[in-house]
Amino acid sequence: MPWSPNGADISDKKKAQMLLTFLNTYKDDLVGGTNKKFVTDLLKFIVSSLVTTKEPRYISVEANKKIGAKSLKQKEVYKKDPEKVLRIEHTIPTKEVVDYVLKDVLGNSSKMNESLLKSFFEKISGFALFTREEDKKLSARKLGAKLPSDTSIDDILKDASLHSCRYKSAEIDMINLHE
Repeated sequence: MPWSPNGADISDKKKAQMLLTFLNTYKDDLVGGTNKKFVTDLLKFIVSSLVTTKEPRYISVEANKKIGAKSLKQKEVYKKDPEKVLRIEHTIPTKEVVDYVLKDVLGNSSKMNESLLKSFFEKISGFALFTREEDKKLSARKLGAKLPSDTSIDDILKDASLHSCRYKSAEIDMINLHE
């Protein structure tokens, strides 16, 4: 799912409050109620919006070249329809974040607090820009919607540099815009 700025202007504290309210309200449905699929799909939508940021975390070297294209025509194509040239997506796939929330947050009352969820959003949020060709490399390595098998969200929460793990695994050179 392409990045959208829906939650970019919401503070991490407010995001934590919103998620906590949702989880507490729909906990029974999320753990096996009759509305589990519907509520889980709603959680995916909510999480996708909440893990947004105002600025990208990473840009690929190739995408950076395309944005800085010398040709006016190339710049105009990007301005009119950036997805013709670039892909914009969460660095951590939404499905992975939702699975983490369902397994590691919802099932652990010690993680179901505003302070920990605020920290979670601070550490997990981010998006990357890369080319359509590089997107095909991610897909070919089955990393379009999941993390590499040797990296977990807990790893990323401990080490922010792992936000780029999917791109490294697909041999895509990325520029960290947060350094």
